[in-house]
Amino acid sequence: MANRKASGDDKMSADLFKKAPEAFRKRAWILINIILAGHYVCSEELLEARVVLLCNLKDHDNPTLLANYRPIALCNSFYQLIKIIITSRIRGLTEKYAVLESSQHGFRGSRSVQLVIQKKHWLLKQAMKQDTKLIRVDFDFKNAFNSAGHSSLWKILEGFGVPDVSLLSSIYEHSTMRIQVGSKSSAAIQLDTGTVQGSTVEVRPKDRWRRQQNPANERLQGCRSSSTRQSCKKLKISKI
Repeated sequence: MANRKASGDDKMSADLFKKAPEAFRKRAWILINIILAGHYVCSEELLEARVVLLCNLKDHDNPTLLANYRPIALCNSFYQLIKIIITSRIRGLTEKYAVLESSQHGFRGSRSVQLVIQKKHWLLKQAMKQDTKLIRVDFDFKNAFNSAGHSSLWKILEGFGVPDVSLLSSIYEHSTMRIQVGSKSSAAIQLDTGTVQGSTVEVRPKDRWRRQQNPANERLQGCRSSSTRQSCKKLKISKI
């Protein structure tokens, strides 16, 4: 968890959580293990995010227009810690068993968009040297994160053999958010697509969803997912 960030309704910043007494942290680990093992269901209060609007005005912009504000979700620190652990486990599984394509550079360690650009330049040079044609096809999924339905995500993750999908499903099912404007808040809002901005667990499931949308991956899905399922059956997310 990043330091010096605004806290959620629990009013516990990441700095305070990290510098808490050893006895407190040990009890926190015990509770997190119980949650990850599925023996305790997080309350809706813990999973609820508070969404505030940040002013994003430029010169001569109208401050009364909603379009000039950017929403950001403030999640409880304990909830964020649980999501960081789950995201780390899923990331380890996807990298170890090569679930993602080698061409997928976003949201992955030791990879960046700059590497893709460098590869493009190298391919162009090779095509020019060999006097051949290079065909480039760009895919741009509009609003990709927020358009992925939760039920579709669970089916895809189960198909790849990712363990403890029911834990993810339970967290998403009980997660809500309230939009705060001034001193007033909206009613609780539950999402069935995407997730609140600022959630640490939002990226990895969507990576799998985007791969499923690419027709070029149909051939790889059959040969990779079966071996991944067999390997992942022996693993669990629910242990620290």
